[in-house]
Amino acid sequence: MATSEVIKLGGVRLSFPKLFTPKAFVDKDGNKSSERFEAAFLLDPSDKTHAAIIADIVEKATDLANEQWHNKIPKSVELCFGYSDAQAIAVGDLKWHGKEKEYDGYEGMFYISSANRTRPTVVDRDRSPLVEADGKPYPGCIVNASITLWTQDNQWGKRINANLRAVQFVKDGEAFGAKPVAAEDEFDVVDGDEDDGFLD
Repeated sequence: MATSEVIKLGGVRLSFPKLFTPKAFVDKDGNKSSERFEAAFLLDPSDKTHAAIIADIVEKATDLANEQWHNKIPKSVELCFGYSDAQAIAVGDLKWHGKEKEYDGYEGMFYISSANRTRPTVVDRDRSPLVEADGKPYPGCIVNASITLWTQDNQWGKRINANLRAVQFVKDGEAFGAKPVAAEDEFDVVDGDEDDGFLD
């Protein structure tokens, strides 16, 4: 297995996060893998900073693939990243088109999916730890993240995967699906203890 240096993703949108509660993957034959934490990140190819990150991801993936498969990358190799419209990506001599992604927020974006069996570090803007009850990060918000790429060649297939290391909440974004309800938007402060607590 070959592993890349750390790749930092700055100001990206978070999608399909499983940052606090892991889930197991089940393949087409019903085989269940170990539980893992997951997150996907969306980058805008028209943004110069994101375009540079995308180029770095593809370059590092190419180097890893050539190292793993001795400059003869199998056509069966799958990638954990791609463009939502399935435009071609060249990894070594391999041109990979991927699959179209029609999820909320994916149109025109570059995506990269990551996972880890160990819980990633999840922090707020000030680097204080976040827990699930904080309601962030949530799908659609803007985050910073760090990942590494690694090669897989086993009974689960030949792939270039991303290892999820850490996520930092940066700011709110348009939520995918339902954003957690904020208490301050729903309720007034209840004064005293003489009332039964019911809303009028």
